[in-house]
Amino acid sequence: MAGITFRKVYHVLAGSLVVALIGGCATAPDRTDPAVENARRAYSAAAERPHVKEYAPIPLREAYLNLRRAEEAESAEARNHFAYLAERQAGLALAMTHRRIAEDEMAQAAEERDSLVLRSQRQRTQEAEMEAERLRRERELARQQTERFRWESERETQRLREQLAELEARETDRGLVLTLDNFLFETNRAHLKAGAFRSLEKLSDFLKQNPGRNIMIEGHTDSTGSAEYNLALSRRRAEAVAQALRSQGIDSDRIVTRGYGQEYPVASNDTPSGRLQNRRVEVIIENATETRAGTARQ
Repeated sequence: MAGITFRKVYHVLAGSLVVALIGGCATAPDRTDPAVENARRAYSAAAERPHVKEYAPIPLREAYLNLRRAEEAESAEARNHFAYLAERQAGLALAMTHRRIAEDEMAQAAEERDSLVLRSQRQRTQEAEMEAERLRRERELARQQTERFRWESERETQRLREQLAELEARETDRGLVLTLDNFLFETNRAHLKAGAFRSLEKLSDFLKQNPGRNIMIEGHTDSTGSAEYNLALSRRRAEAVAQALRSQGIDSDRIVTRGYGQEYPVASNDTPSGRLQNRRVEVIIENATETRAGTARQ
């Protein structure tokens, strides 16, 4: 009797949790983002499915939390990321539930099969075996779905790593930094050479495939000439790179330019090789959650 009472209380509390979770999602402010909307549908489908709250409470809870994070995220990158996680967790909850149901049904079918064997009822035994095979296939399908979700997540991570490797960007506290070849410009000029646009194609392709990441373009010079001249030259060069990216389809709102002249050398200006290193344009690819204030030099 105590076990039956506990089970009833458990189902009442679990049902209340699902109602509360669905109610929380209904008040989300952003209903226009396709990724968030897909995540909402996936979560609702999982939450309303029988036995999910009993067999998969953890992934269902994670799906709810990631959905809330997606609804409250300020950037499209963050919304897409958390919506993706919410949708996958909802799918995982369904897959786990299917597997558990299949396991329970298989156990029940096995008991029935044993009973039928004892009673020498061949026909019912064969039917039970057929049912067990059907449930085995369902369990295998649930396992494959879980594996596919994991593989897709790993593939997305690997894709981003490969893109960054192609750009030869290095990680810093300010984000990913890509140093552009000084030979993109003529000496003391701010106009890009004819072949420079091809050199920027990888960067523009990366930005198109990762719309949640913005960039800051910084121009730098060596100490040759006056500080005022170098500052103006560095600004013009940064703007030239920005204009090239705009011409390749990158939105102006995603680009900020800065010119620092000779203020931030990376090598000594006493040698030709050092001055060559200091004459550079750096592109800082902001982290998905980074702000412009956090990316700028202090």
